[in-house]
Amino acid sequence: MENNRKDRKAGNGFIYSLIAVVVFAAAYYVVTGTGVLNPNERTISSAMSAYKLYSEGEKKNTVVLFFGDAVSGGYRPVKAEIYSSKLPVNRIKQTLLLLTAGPSAADCRQFLPEGTALKEAYLDPNNILYVDLSTEFASNCRGGTTSEYYAVYSIVNTVMLNFPAVRGVRILVDGAEKKSLAGHIMLESILKPDTDSGDVNI
Repeated sequence: MENNRKDRKAGNGFIYSLIAVVVFAAAYYVVTGTGVLNPNERTISSAMSAYKLYSEGEKKNTVVLFFGDAVSGGYRPVKAEIYSSKLPVNRIKQTLLLLTAGPSAADCRQFLPEGTALKEAYLDPNNILYVDLSTEFASNCRGGTTSEYYAVYSIVNTVMLNFPAVRGVRILVDGAEKKSLAGHIMLESILKPDTDSGDVNI
């Protein structure tokens, strides 16, 4: 009898542990999108909150996101709002989340390849920003040099023209450095904004 009770307790403990793991995994999937910062319009606020990118009651600041113009094919700067978090990197992450979520206006287009998600972003001691993107950023990039160029510089311009303290951007894919995005635009060096085009001013 005593052994049976112990066996039942052990079995119940295992079941409860299994349920807890399943519930945690489901919650993690819902909040993070399988572990990356990849919100759509409905989940972007909850993602920002879940990753503690701002505190309740903080003011909002305006940033400019570099999407594409559906007609001209060039940049289409779009204003958006982020919370004025104390940590600069949290303001940058909010901005990148909005960029990866894509534009809502019909006359704008997304330069980032389909499925691109922000995994992480951090500043090194020299104020170089490392942006770690999901594998889709490289695997879904098609269309040659022009597509690669706009995919890369929509990120670089968005970051550096909104956050002047950032001295350069390095782009990683799934945590690793890549020589190029898809064979054309080099990613090995520290990237600076494209100020030669007339449509990058904010």
